[in-house]
Amino acid sequence: MIVWLNGTHGAGKTTTSALAQELIPDSRVFDAEKVGETLMDITPGLPETDNFQHWRRGASS
Repeated sequence: MIVWLNGTHGAGKTTTSALAQELIPDSRVFDAEKVGETLMDITPGLPETDNFQHWRRGASS
């Protein structure tokens, strides 16, 4: 089962995921934000931006 939490910055996704993890035995939390942070460090080739969420889909450098 995958439980996907989506929402705007500051909506409480991290807090909610921690609470849900306590209720679902043997569950794991995967924070997709960490993937975006990692992608920001890849050079060269990714579009220049201060926030990976601003990348256009299918954008190339």
